[in-house]
Amino acid sequence: MIKKLWLKPARKIFIKVFPKVEPYKIDEFLDRVFKRDFKDNEAILYNSYELSFAKTKLSYVVEFMEKEKPIITENGTLYRTHKQTSDPMGDYYNPMKIIVEGWLQDRYKLKKKMLEYKGVPGKETLFEYYNLGQLSKKTLANGDYGAGGNLYYQMFDANSANAITAKARALISTTLTTTENFFRGNVPFFNTDELFEYFEFILNEKYTSDINTIINKNISIDDVIVRYSNTFYDDTLFEEKIIRRYLKTLNKTDLKKLYFKNNYLEFTDLPYLQELMKNIFYSVDKFENPYDVSDKMKPYLDEFISITLDIVHYNNILFDKQWRMDKGRRKVGVVLDTDSIMISFRQFMERMWDMLNIDKNDIGAMSPIRFKTSNILAALTTEMLNNTMDSFNIINSNVDDDAPGVCKIALDFLIAGNC
Repeated sequence: MIKKLWLKPARKIFIKVFPKVEPYKIDEFLDRVFKRDFKDNEAILYNSYELSFAKTKLSYVVEFMEKEKPIITENGTLYRTHKQTSDPMGDYYNPMKIIVEGWLQDRYKLKKKMLEYKGVPGKETLFEYYNLGQLSKKTLANGDYGAGGNLYYQMFDANSANAITAKARALISTTLTTTENFFRGNVPFFNTDELFEYFEFILNEKYTSDINTIINKNISIDDVIVRYSNTFYDDTLFEEKIIRRYLKTLNKTDLKKLYFKNNYLEFTDLPYLQELMKNIFYSVDKFENPYDVSDKMKPYLDEFISITLDIVHYNNILFDKQWRMDKGRRKVGVVLDTDSIMISFRQFMERMWDMLNIDKNDIGAMSPIRFKTSNILAALTTEMLNNTMDSFNIINSNVDDDAPGVCKIALDFLIAGNC
């Protein structure tokens, strides 16, 4: 299984780079490389329910995960899927899951009622009643989440406690690396192999936008070389000669795809995007909630988000995210807590103001212009991160389709005037 997963993309890249070499010779070469470099390490599987160990090999673990599709957590703990544990007549029924989900569903209903009375004159008591109700359900659910790491809790399991912490760190590092990449292309590659994998993912994506209409400029091979030449942890690992040979096999549209992926700043400098952002900005006087878009603004904002995610967003999950965030440079995001980060929109807001010929010195902390600009970016970032989290669930977790994660950007620090 591991060999198959590695050989397929490697073969495709080598055939592009060495078009004059017979495919069977490439297959023979890659087979020798795999035999030389792959180490099928020893692995131990521990069943915490039966308190039993099983010695095996890494290749078997990969095959097991591909076949059984368990929920996978970042510390290596595997769980049965939601569907397997939700059937009361099944062998793996988990009543605690049903109880916690019941609390969360109750909270959703109470919170929905609370919002109906928010800011309504004469309904303050009802607002507080439902607010206290939804907070109590939140406390119950969070209490179980936290108690799971307590040695004396009846449902305590050390592997699960570590899995919870690892999952939180993974979600933060995923959010941070994705945001850094999307806005600044700011997560370097380890080596040329990773760059080729990145290129192939981009070229195999299904694009819905008319790329050549939106990107009305030619992108050369040299442009792409310069664009990626300083995106490595170690510059000596940028193998320009072989990368150039690969790029020569691509057409002009493909070069545009590679150049503008994770290149938000240059993408929004394009005339098509500039005109679209002007239409968004001037379609309304106020835009105070990124999740409450007026009918006048909606078609422009929807198009802006759609084409930007289509062309700029690299919707694939990186490995070693925590190491990258620890060792790498950051320009956009800062970790605030175990479950949150702060994203700075300041640079991108100021670029938009420059494009609109608005003097930033005339914009106060509570200015409608500041709210409007930041909410446009918040709406875009929310959709980008939701797409990422959907991929995270599918690729990393095997979570059921009916249990998606939801992300919303909250502008809690906007009044500081510098965020």
